[in-house]
Amino acid sequence: MGAPQTYLNDGRYLSTFFRSMRFLLPLFCFAVSLTAYPLTGQSSNRTAAQGMEADGSDPGKEADIRFILPENPKTLPFLDTSVNLIQSFQVSTIANILATYEARTTSGQTIMHIGDEQVASLATGFHKGLMGNAATPGLFFPSTLANYSIPTDINTSHTGLWTYATPSETNRLLPAGITGYVAQTSEAGSNITLQIPPNYQRVSDRFTLYCERSEMCFDVVIQTCSGRKSDGSPINPIKKEFPSGSAFRNGMESIELTLPAGTKEIIITCKKSRLTQQSFTLWGASLTNSATLQFHSIGMRGSGYSDLLRLEQFFEQLPLINPDIILLDFGLYDNYRAQESESIYLRPLKDCLAKLKASVPSAKIVICIPQDCIRGGRTLQTFEKFEQAVINLCKTERVAYYDWFRVAGGKYSAQYWADYQLFKPDGLHLEELGESLKTQCYVSAFQQTQQRYANGYRQFSLPADSSKRLAFRTRDTLSKNVLVSEVWRYHVVRRGETAYRIALRYGISVAQLKEWNHLRNYNIAAGTRLKVGKISIATKSDPIQAVEVKDSTESESSSDFTPVIPGKSPIKNTQKLETVNTPKSNVNNPINGRTDSASTATALPKSNTIPTNVNNAPKIKYHKVQAGQTLYSISKAYGMDVATLKRLNGLRSNNLTVGRLLRVR
Repeated sequence: MGAPQTYLNDGRYLSTFFRSMRFLLPLFCFAVSLTAYPLTGQSSNRTAAQGMEADGSDPGKEADIRFILPENPKTLPFLDTSVNLIQSFQVSTIANILATYEARTTSGQTIMHIGDEQVASLATGFHKGLMGNAATPGLFFPSTLANYSIPTDINTSHTGLWTYATPSETNRLLPAGITGYVAQTSEAGSNITLQIPPNYQRVSDRFTLYCERSEMCFDVVIQTCSGRKSDGSPINPIKKEFPSGSAFRNGMESIELTLPAGTKEIIITCKKSRLTQQSFTLWGASLTNSATLQFHSIGMRGSGYSDLLRLEQFFEQLPLINPDIILLDFGLYDNYRAQESESIYLRPLKDCLAKLKASVPSAKIVICIPQDCIRGGRTLQTFEKFEQAVINLCKTERVAYYDWFRVAGGKYSAQYWADYQLFKPDGLHLEELGESLKTQCYVSAFQQTQQRYANGYRQFSLPADSSKRLAFRTRDTLSKNVLVSEVWRYHVVRRGETAYRIALRYGISVAQLKEWNHLRNYNIAAGTRLKVGKISIATKSDPIQAVEVKDSTESESSSDFTPVIPGKSPIKNTQKLETVNTPKSNVNNPINGRTDSASTATALPKSNTIPTNVNNAPKIKYHKVQAGQTLYSISKAYGMDVATLKRLNGLRSNNLTVGRLLRVR
C-alpha cells in the first residue's frame, strides 16, 4: 500500500474563504463576548453557549431563551481560574519563560506550540491573544498537499502529482519532520500557491520555506505579488530563484525571502535545471515578522507523544527553528492505560523530554496537561492519575507545566463541558466555542503568571484545593444527584453542506431533520440554524460545587441509595427502600448523551416477606455501537428483541450512530 497522493491536472484545489472563516468567526465572536465579562474565578458564573431553546418553548422567542445554566454571566461555574498559571517547582524556570514572553515585541525570541489537531484549531486565537495585531501564522504545512487533513489560515492550492505522509501513519514512505507532515513531487513544474489573508498581509514580512536542497533536488522559484489585475496579470510581481546543489547537505534546509508590505500571493514552483535533479521535498513553510517574537503552532492530527517520537527527522530539524519555549500540548492518546504502571504510560513523554533537551538544550519546556474527557459515557480515573504523574515528572525533570486539567474543572468536569456543548458528541474533541474558551484561558495564564511574578510571589506550584472538586456524575447516578431537562441542539449550516450530510453527522434521518425544522424542501442555505435533536442537561440547581463523596467505581457498584427529592428533607431510613429507576423517554434524542439521565427515582416500600440482597440486583450494562451493527444484530447478541432495546434507550427510529452507548440490561 503506497503513500497517499494528491493529484491535480491543469487545475487547482482551492481552499475557500469559508474554510478559514469556520475557525476565525467563532473565535472572534467569543473573544468579543468574553471582553465584557473577563474570567474571574470559580465563584462566579459565565455564559458558555447560547441559542438553545428550552423543551417545548416557542421558536419565535429564541432571542429571549438562551442556553444559560448559571445566573451570573461572568464565568463558567466549573472553571478553576485560581490555578490558571504556568507552574513550576523551580522559580528560575518561570523567570526564563516570562523573559521570553515579555520580549515578544522584539526580535530574536521563538515560542513553539506542539500538539495534536486541537493546537492547529487554537493557533489563530492563541497567536492573536499573545501578539495582538502583530500576530502572524508562523509555521504551517500547506493543507492542500495533505488533503486538508489539518486546518490552517493560509488558503493553498497546488498543481502536479504529490506524495505525502502524515504523523499518525505507522509505515511512512517519506520521512516526516518539523511539522509532522511531508510532501514530495517528482514532476518538474509542479507548484504551490499560497493566498495570504488580509490580517497577515500588513505584518508578515518574512517567508521561510523548509525543504531539501541537495543536488538531487529541483531548484525553487518563488514569485510574489500584491494582487491580480482584471486580466489575471500580477500586481507588483517579484521573482527569485533558489538553486540547489552539492553545497547543501541531505536533509532540511531553509529558504528565506523578504516580503514587501501588502503581499497577497506566493507561488512556489519546482524547476529542473540539471538531469540529476529528480524531486522536491517539502516539510513546511512559515510567515513571520522579523521585528517581533516568532510564534509557531504545530498541530498533528490524531497524534500523541508516541507519534512524535516516531517522526523520523523532527528532532534533527528542530535546531533550525531553535525555540526558546516549547509548549507540549498533546491530548489523551497516551494515557488511557490505567491498568499499566506509571513507568509504562509515562514512557513516551519522558522519552520526548529527553530528546527535546538533547536537540535544543536551551529551550524551556512547558507541558500542558490534558483536561478530563468522556470515554464510554463516563470519565476515567486514568485522567486524574495521569495529571499527578505528569506533575511529579515535571518536578524530577525540572520543567514547567500548565495544569489545564485543573483549570478546566478537574475530575468529572467533562460532563459539565458536555452540558454546555463545549464538547463534541464524542466527548473528546472540543466544539468551536470550547476551543475559544481554551484559547482565552491559555492567554490569560501567561498574563496571570507575569502579574504574580511582578507582585513578588515566588511560589509557582499550587496545591490542589479539595473544596473546588466537582460532584461525581455518571449516566446512572445523574438523575439521583441533579435535576435535568431537555433542550434542542442546533447546527449552523456551512457552505456545501447538504441535508443528508447533516443528518448523517448527528445520527438522525433526513425526514426528522425536515420535520423538526419545518422545511419545505431539502435546499438549505448556508447560515441556516437547524434543530438536530435534543440532549439532557443539568438545570441551575445542579450542585456543581458539591464535594465528591464516592469514587466512580463505588457509585456504579453501590445500589443502596436513599433518593433525595429536591426541596424536601431526605427520607428517613426506618425501613429498607427499593429504588426503581423509571427511565424518562428520551424522545428524538439522537445524540450520544446521557440516555438515562432524565430518569426519576421512585422509592417503594420493600416487601416484608422475603428479604432481597441488594448486592444481587442486576447491574446496568451498556454496549458501544460498532460500524455495521444494527438494532437487530445488537438485540440478538444480548438475547432480547428490538422493541425492548428501543424501549430501554428511548429510541423512536432504527438509526444508530457509531460509538453510541446503548443500554442492553
